[in-house]
Amino acid sequence: MKIAACRDWSWCDIDVEATGAKLDRMLVARGLRDRELGEMLHLSVQSINKWRHGRSLPDIANLYNLSRIMGVHLEDILVTTIDLQLAQSREAEADSASFFLPFFRFLKVQL
Repeated sequence: MKIAACRDWSWCDIDVEATGAKLDRMLVARGLRDRELGEMLHLSVQSINKWRHGRSLPDIANLYNLSRIMGVHLEDILVTTIDLQLAQSREAEADSASFFLPFFRFLKVQL
């Protein structure tokens, strides 16, 4: 699920599912459970669970508080379509580089 529409590089969609997955990884890395985070933010466990599973996004106040709790910038929590496109292009470049790697090793051995 995406929010808004991507018009150019200065404006893009927020990918709700990818943001939820990223938020989940960040919370697991910090050992925070839904109940603990809900208590910190004065929210229900269900609200936190919706964020973590990519069914909704925190509002701006909760996003700000999340960033403070996690010690990161707001942008570090959100995943945009541009982030996903860049990650895919990096993967494609890595795949193409690994495709030619045996050939380059062969050339090095021959020289």
